[in-house]
Amino acid sequence: MKRAVFTKIYVKRSDCIVFSTIKGFDIHIDRIYPKEEYTDHIINSSISNSLKSKLSKNGVKVINVGDGKIWARAKSCSSCSYFNKTQALVLGANAISSNEIVYSLIVPSRQYLKDMLKELNDLGFKPIVHEIHDIYENKKNRRDLSIRQLQVLLLAYRKGYFDVDRKVTLTEIAKILDIAPSSAEELLRRALLKVIDEFIKNFEKI
Repeated sequence: MKRAVFTKIYVKRSDCIVFSTIKGFDIHIDRIYPKEEYTDHIINSSISNSLKSKLSKNGVKVINVGDGKIWARAKSCSSCSYFNKTQALVLGANAISSNEIVYSLIVPSRQYLKDMLKELNDLGFKPIVHEIHDIYENKKNRRDLSIRQLQVLLLAYRKGYFDVDRKVTLTEIAKILDIAPSSAEELLRRALLKVIDEFIKNFEKI
């Protein structure tokens, strides 16, 4: 039986617009959130107006988000683009250096991970697995999301299903997961019910 796997994968790439622009400056990238066409970078450092201008000229959207943090949105680099074209669910990423990054992922199975690592290596990303473990559904708590529910929910979010200008349809999500649209709708409905139920219960405790 196939089991979903959580993994952290290190890769090397050198085509990130944000990193190439800020290289040489004492600036820390706190978190990276890859998406299909663009990637969000949370910069936990103060940035000069001249550097903001340089980022903007290079096509990076820069927004102050408070607490000394900057939100920089840029066209996805090669590795971010790669992962978003696979069946892997990108949970986030951490930068190690200007050309090194570690992605946190959920993949359908260990065999899928093995095939993906081979492809990454063939593409020159020099992947290294930092962490890996199977994900087991906790059946004791009915509010816990099943792996399939989590997969549909995260995929819908990453692909822009919940955006105001919806970027993907439920039928397209179902096609990516190779399931019927009715099955995708049911999984998403149950996942949202559990998330909202948990949110309401926590809100009522305040």
